[in-house]
Formats: sequence, structure tokens, C-alpha cells
Amino acid sequence: MDSKTIIKGFYGKVWNDHDVAFAQDICDNDIVFRGSLGNECRGIESFLAYVDSIHASLSAYHCDIEELVTDCNRGSAKMRFSGRHTGDFLGFAPTNKMVSWSGAALFYLANEKIQRVWVLGDLYELHLQLPDDA
Repeated sequence: MDSKTIIKGFYGKVWNDHDVAFAQDICDNDIVFRGSLGNECRGIESFLAYVDSIHASLSAYHCDIEELVTDCNRGSAKMRFSGRHTGDFLGFAPTNKMVSWSGAALFYLANEKIQRVWVLGDLYELHLQLPDDA
């Protein structure tokens, strides 16, 4: 698989479909993942726990790739993240509202596996959609 296919699968299958088996196929066991919310995970189990936590907080969680640029072993993506706030999220009790925020991701791959991902999310945009009284 080329880097573009791997990155599209990372968002389409791992995040949108919550496909753990596919994540284990395309991610290195020692993956280093810094998510759009600022959390950093080391190792596939830690990363998968993070994926689970986002899906537990935001039902119908979805990642849309707005732009994607790749070369042999790297990629960058402009993203839109969204979901319905149905569980505790960033210290906020569930509101049942749809929330969304923008982000950008940098990927580093080796041997057709994702080694590192660094994502920066627009947390200001996200916090504007959450209640003021939390």
C-alpha cells in the first residue's frame, strides 16, 4: 500500500469505522500518536485506547480529509473532525450537540506502517461549542 492509501484508511477505517484490526495492520506496534486534543500515545494499545475514548465521548465520530499531500514515507492532511457529544468529553458533561473542529496532521511511515502521527486541532473552535458552565 502507498502512503496515500494508508492515510485514507487510517481515517476511513480506523477512525470512522472504528476498525481495530485494520489499525493493527497499518500502524507500527510502537506508534507515537499525538492527537488533535493534545493527548500523546505511545504504542498500539495506548493508541487504540485513545480511539475508543473518543468514540465513547462522541457518537457518530467522523474524520473528513479536506486536503491530503503525500510522498513516499510522509503525508500531511487538512482535517475536519466531528461527532455528537454524548459522553464526558474534555471535562464537559454530555450535551447531545454536534461538535466539530479543524485540524492538520503530519504522518511518518516506514515499511508500509504508520510510525508517527502528529495532529494539531483547533481547540478554541471546539471549546466555543461546549457549555460555558463546565
